[in-house]
Amino acid sequence: MPLQKLPDEPQLRAIIKQAPVAIAVFGREMRYLAASQLWLDNFCEGERKVLGRSHYDVNPEIPQRWKDVHKRALAGETIRQDDDQFQSLDGRTRWVSWEVGPWHRDGEIGGIVIFADDVTARVEAEEAVRESNAKLAAETKALARLYEAGSRLWQTQDLHQGLDEMLAATIELLGADMGSVQLWEAERNVLLIAAQRGLRQEFLEFFREVSVTDESAAGRAMRTGETVVIEDVERDEPLAPFRPVIRAAGSRAIVSAPVLGHNGARLGVLAAHFRSPHRPSDSELQRLKLYQHQAANFIERCMNEKTLRESEERFRESEERLRLAVEASRMAMWDWDMRTGKITWNDEQYHMLGYRVGEVEPDYAAWATRVHPDDRAAAEAELASALREHKKYLNEYRILRPDGSVQWSVARGEFYYDDTGQPIRMLGLAEDVTETRQQAERQRVLVAELQHRTRNLMAVVQSVAHQTMETAKSLEDFANRFDRRLEALSRVQNLLSRNDTQPIAVGALVGMELEALGFADLGKKVAIAGPEVPLRKSAVQILSLAIHELATNALKYGALANEDGRLSATWGSKTRSRTGACCLSGSSAASWGRCRLPMPSVVATDAH
Repeated sequence: MPLQKLPDEPQLRAIIKQAPVAIAVFGREMRYLAASQLWLDNFCEGERKVLGRSHYDVNPEIPQRWKDVHKRALAGETIRQDDDQFQSLDGRTRWVSWEVGPWHRDGEIGGIVIFADDVTARVEAEEAVRESNAKLAAETKALARLYEAGSRLWQTQDLHQGLDEMLAATIELLGADMGSVQLWEAERNVLLIAAQRGLRQEFLEFFREVSVTDESAAGRAMRTGETVVIEDVERDEPLAPFRPVIRAAGSRAIVSAPVLGHNGARLGVLAAHFRSPHRPSDSELQRLKLYQHQAANFIERCMNEKTLRESEERFRESEERLRLAVEASRMAMWDWDMRTGKITWNDEQYHMLGYRVGEVEPDYAAWATRVHPDDRAAAEAELASALREHKKYLNEYRILRPDGSVQWSVARGEFYYDDTGQPIRMLGLAEDVTETRQQAERQRVLVAELQHRTRNLMAVVQSVAHQTMETAKSLEDFANRFDRRLEALSRVQNLLSRNDTQPIAVGALVGMELEALGFADLGKKVAIAGPEVPLRKSAVQILSLAIHELATNALKYGALANEDGRLSATWGSKTRSRTGACCLSGSSAASWGRCRLPMPSVVATDAH
């Protein structure tokens, strides 16, 4: 408070000098009468000899508004001001809280007293707090926008819609005027514009494809993997070849931020353009970096989803082709989801196991029940082994159908596992090989029969060779007679092979041998007669050789040796208790004689 009455000057100066506040006492001419040490330190720039001097000489920086306050105080008014700003001689801005009022002597105003407090430190601290709070509020707001932008992007399902959202967020975060999103095409090593806002068509055409090797902002960002900030297009020397196009688009500053995958894979570039020279703050660039990660996650998610859709489509197409192939081949098929236990059969699987389609719910027990009891344990063990050892399943087993019939099945399958090695699925095919097995069995019997016949034939050839050798007059005679007998044997083998399923009768053998000797027209010189007597195959070769010898003798020495000769060949069969006999006879100028062959009482038509 201003003094009502000023004490004696020596006492005044002592009191004021020791005062813990900045205080000064002036006369009516604003000359110093007293001042505290704190006043001298704060407002006199270290000046100590101020008594008797004018306040305005000691402090020439005093503004006119303060001089006006002094005049009002000298007129008797008390004035107060908090946090008053002024400029000191050294150029610093300072804040002072002050109070000015008159002091009196003998009822007259003798001058003024000024109380002042330099609050610069407090005001600056408060200002710093306010600025910090403002920055924090702005940062919080910006982070909220970043979070909202990230949330909108994550909720987006369509790639192109997401790119538009990505571009809008980039422009908003940086306060840009226009921008673009470019996606990386790995096959050609180029960036392609996928979304844009505010850019002219000429610009879009010029930068439709950007190589990683060029010096455009996007090319540099993609090549280095670092955000490129061009504060002024006119001053960026590497950008000179592109400057006319960029200038025409109204862009004066550019920020190009690369979008990289988790493994550093190139995905694209976020570009923001400004109409005037500009450099984003460090915090803006930091938020942009956070958004780049969100953009990378979104693009990778879309790429993965696309790859998954394509894989699923290929899998569906593959399954459809497999289904058509299985249906065409009439193969049984099963699909076992081992996570849920659900098993799916096609219609042929039901039929193979002897079920009506839909009669039972497909499951492991429904299959195992129809496996032949003698094969069930081995079939289940083979299945368990394939599952345990991660190998393909292959097994052949019998199926016992409800009607008692047995059929053979060959099953093939494969288990599929997740990343942890747990089985998740099994696909399998089964083929009915019953007919194949039956054919194999018939083939086995035929081979055995062929082997038997071959052994017999070799024995016959060996016997013929020995007999011919014993009666031959010379080596040439042996060769001729042996060749004719082999020819006869060959003829009967041809006959046997042509009539594999039907028995051969005696008449067929006689006719064949006579035709072989040149008597195709049997009616002129030869007469044959007899019943249809079927022969056992084991007897055909021996009888054929006998008929050959008789016919040859008749041709050389008997009735067929001259033009007038006639040959009559007849045969009949007589049945005795358990065996029968065929009697073959002939009459001519020289008789054939008689040949008896034991015959079965019943002749079977089976080839075996």
